[in-house]
Amino acid sequence: MEREAEAKDNLWRARLDAVLMHRIWGSLIFLGIVYIIFFLSFAIGDPLVRLIQTGTQLFSVWASRMLEPWPRLQSLLGEGVVGGVGGVLAFLPNVVLLFGAITVLENSGYMMRVSRLMSRIMKIMGLNGSSFAPPPAGIRLFGSRHPVHQEN
Repeated sequence: MEREAEAKDNLWRARLDAVLMHRIWGSLIFLGIVYIIFFLSFAIGDPLVRLIQTGTQLFSVWASRMLEPWPRLQSLLGEGVVGGVGGVLAFLPNVVLLFGAITVLENSGYMMRVSRLMSRIMKIMGLNGSSFAPPPAGIRLFGSRHPVHQEN
């Protein structure tokens, strides 16, 4: 019974690999997945970005009113610090969604398949296949002891 399940699983993986590793279809599927990831990261992230921008603007107005007696401090904190931190925080939802999707692809083994698929294209430039996307391999949410790109 277990061997039948393993055989079915191996057959399914072989069929999936035949499609994902195909020269043309594999590349088109990869481009489609990348497009979907970017589209969803911005479609889902934009409402969060607007919410963060509105919150930082409201906080900036409140901080400016509280610091009216001190115009230099008002300008520094109300416009400089809050505006700068708000600008960085506003981009955070898109980055988190994008890296979350890349992490899912990496953990599923798809990124390894794509690196083998891209190997032919990258050899033209004198690189190996894993050079097309080194950051997902070395960047982790809580840091990593592994280098982003290792020499072969």
